[in-house]
Amino acid sequence: MNKQILSKIFSVLLIFSLVFVGLSIFSPNNIEAKGQNNKISICHRTHSVKNPWNAISISINARDAHLAHGDFLYTGSAPISSKKADKWCADHAPTTTTTTTTTTTTLPPVCGNGIKEGNEQCDGSAGVIQGENFCSTSCHLVPIYHGSNACPQGTQESFINTYTIGATNTTGVSVPVAGEATYLFKASNTFIPTSASGYLSDAGYTLVNDVLSSQYGIQGIPPDYAAHALLGDLGNGVGMIYWGSYNPAHNYNFAYTIPAGFTSAQFVIGDRYGDWFNTPYQNQSGMNDNSGSLTLDVYRCEPLSTVTVCKQNEQNEPLSNWKLFLKGDLVQNLIVYPRNTAGTSNEVTTSNVLPEDNYILLASGQYMYRPHTPGAEYSDAGYTKRNCPGDGYLCGGSYTPWFNVYDINSPYQGYLGIMVNDAATNWGSYFNSAHTYALGYPDYSGSLSFTIKDDVYSDNSGQLNVNIYKGYAGETGENGCVTFTNVPFGTYSLEEILKDGWQNVSGLGQVIVDESQETFTVVNSRYGEQYTHIEQVCVPSINADGIITTNALENGKAYRLKASGTFTYNNQSDWADAEWYLKEGVIVKGDTEGSVPHVLDVSIDGYVPNIDWGDYDSGHIYYHNYAGTGSTIKLFIHDSYYGDNSGCITVDIDKINW
Repeated sequence: MNKQILSKIFSVLLIFSLVFVGLSIFSPNNIEAKGQNNKISICHRTHSVKNPWNAISISINARDAHLAHGDFLYTGSAPISSKKADKWCADHAPTTTTTTTTTTTTLPPVCGNGIKEGNEQCDGSAGVIQGENFCSTSCHLVPIYHGSNACPQGTQESFINTYTIGATNTTGVSVPVAGEATYLFKASNTFIPTSASGYLSDAGYTLVNDVLSSQYGIQGIPPDYAAHALLGDLGNGVGMIYWGSYNPAHNYNFAYTIPAGFTSAQFVIGDRYGDWFNTPYQNQSGMNDNSGSLTLDVYRCEPLSTVTVCKQNEQNEPLSNWKLFLKGDLVQNLIVYPRNTAGTSNEVTTSNVLPEDNYILLASGQYMYRPHTPGAEYSDAGYTKRNCPGDGYLCGGSYTPWFNVYDINSPYQGYLGIMVNDAATNWGSYFNSAHTYALGYPDYSGSLSFTIKDDVYSDNSGQLNVNIYKGYAGETGENGCVTFTNVPFGTYSLEEILKDGWQNVSGLGQVIVDESQETFTVVNSRYGEQYTHIEQVCVPSINADGIITTNALENGKAYRLKASGTFTYNNQSDWADAEWYLKEGVIVKGDTEGSVPHVLDVSIDGYVPNIDWGDYDSGHIYYHNYAGTGSTIKLFIHDSYYGDNSGCITVDIDKINW
């Protein structure tokens, strides 16, 4: 045998030896002997058309080399070296794009490798803001909501609603909220989170055999971090709410400001929730052995204001001992009867249970307590009509003839009026002829009872009304002012209990409280003190003749002209009032000097000077002050054509009593 043949035989034997050694080194048995802790599972590219991928285990030290030439990590659930595992690799193989010069391989992100890749929101600590969120085992960011345990300083709790959150309710409850508003959520009670004995959970923590567990709740450890806790979506997705330190009474408060545009919060018990926890208890399926529920009380933290309301006359002099009130939302309407059905005793009316807040009781009406007795027939909530001092055994004060029931002698004090919570009640220091009274109940909670007591009930008839509002009531002091503190921002109705012989001039009605300090002024005058009515005329629109007043206006005296109402022009297709008119859908200001064609206006003694009745008023009421000259005045409507007009403008002339 020649040397060439021997050389070839030797080469073949050498190759077979190397293959044998290689197979021995990389055999599964060899790999297993090194221990599973040094192994990882990968999908290995075979370059075979029929079986392009195999799932295999390799040394972790070989990871980078395999990934560099196209292999990728295996994260399927089928056993390694099985056909199902190979199929998983084929189904999850990376895409390859080939050009004439470059081949680019895109590897799928690997959740758990500590590197934020592809569409991962996070991976381990990568992408996480410590204390604000954490990373789930599926590489999704989970928010951590931090707040305080009370409403911010300068705000006040305003109760909204109570919710019950069942321990088996997989979606929890939805709570309507307003963006940029601050809410206080109060969680209480406990539930049982498992069928295993000895477990008890509240909003943030779990006890096991009466020992606080470090595994569960808001201070637990993965994969049980936040399990068995009350979770919430407060604008950034469902996340963990930090309810604070453990409270043996299981009561927790959490105040939080809702982000702008968010309108519906969610609260749910987590056991466990969604894909946060890589355990068999995915998608809340761990709730099926729970029992019990948590209670969530929701409050809005309302900004607070100090509101001062001052009462004065037209000479800016303060008016003391006037009842003023800021009326908020209606809470409940009640009827109070002066007798029971049989007419043998008093009847008690009870309100709903009221959460702690500031309330106003607004009582109105009168009833008959002694029929067919002139001078002593009726009573209202606070005053009774009596023949004092003839009824001396009852009357201890002055006779008006309406007498304050709070001044009736003992043991009948408060009789015939409305008694609140079975106590004699002083509804005010002065009688109101409209039989309406307001009484403030600040910081009140619980129900309110109302009754009318008498020594004889059989002849009583009628009813009184009590409306309960949120709000504030009080009487003005010597400086004419009353101050209400801790008033939540909002819209209120500013009202008064009017005294006989007085009328309101200005200041009452809707007011908006939106500053930390607010001051409102209410002006009243005595009847006949401000104006004396002279006459009323109706200014025709059908011609330029107008109308001349019957009375001459005194020289040098001030008068107020009040123009009201509308007339029609253009064959009743459009309207006009004292200063403004509707033209082609647009409200236009009139001009009595005639510079605008077809103008409509009320004028006095000719076109010049132009009478400006002021800004447009949707009620078509305008005022103009006029100095008398000792003669009558002529009022007429200026128009370029009168043939298509109808109606008139009413003008009241009042003398101003300055």
